[in-house]
Amino acid sequence: MKLRKRRMLLLREHPRGLNASGAAGSRTRLSGVALLIHALVVALALAGCRATGGAPGNPIGIMAQWFSVLDGDDIRDSCKVGSGDRYRLIYNGRFQEQIRVYDVTRYGQEEAILGARAVRPGLNFSSPQGFDPGWQTSRTRLAPAEFAEFRRRLEQSGFYDPTPVGLELFSSDFYWVGISCENGNFHYMAYARPSPRFDALTFPQFLFDHDETGLAVNPPRNIPASERLRAQGGGIGRAYDDTSPRFRFVVDKNGIKGNYGLL
Repeated sequence: MKLRKRRMLLLREHPRGLNASGAAGSRTRLSGVALLIHALVVALALAGCRATGGAPGNPIGIMAQWFSVLDGDDIRDSCKVGSGDRYRLIYNGRFQEQIRVYDVTRYGQEEAILGARAVRPGLNFSSPQGFDPGWQTSRTRLAPAEFAEFRRRLEQSGFYDPTPVGLELFSSDFYWVGISCENGNFHYMAYARPSPRFDALTFPQFLFDHDETGLAVNPPRNIPASERLRAQGGGIGRAYDDTSPRFRFVVDKNGIKGNYGLL
């Protein structure tokens, strides 16, 4: 399977200016990261690593499948006339702190099932299961009036506006990604903080109100700009001074492209 160009994973350069006590250790960790990224690129090129609904069994598969879920591969691949309406809303509540995924599937005439998944801390790429202590899940039936309210709030939130091509999504900040297949038409949307668009969203509260996972929402808060810089190999502090993955995505016409500073 060919690897799409927008999924190439780019390793950030090692920042200069490390003090003597941190340079050796950082170089050692950098070598390990370089090997992992090389292995990831090879694995993706050979296997594609697209989201299929199954649980990956290794860190490389976990990374690839999570990026595939965020990109909406499974929805895009199955989106055609007659396939049924589907929606996915993903809340990045700082990747290392919390992730929430909401899948809404229409059935019958005007009803739907809302599946919610939440995990804290976020996905752990070094764990064979990809999460610790594990996803908390729930399924809720949306009556016709509730499903209509859900779609009304999507429209209120500008969900159907043109995709914001070029928008940056930082793992260390708060953002929403929205994916849909309606009447055979695929659509991708994203909202990042800080922005008036993010602050004006109304669909999050609807999802949170119907979320029965039991995991409290990690609310948005101001994040220092240095957190974004570190996702690209800069920022304040010694490089690789913790194990939290940091990366940046850029929104493309139908999904995401490229990420930097994977680990």
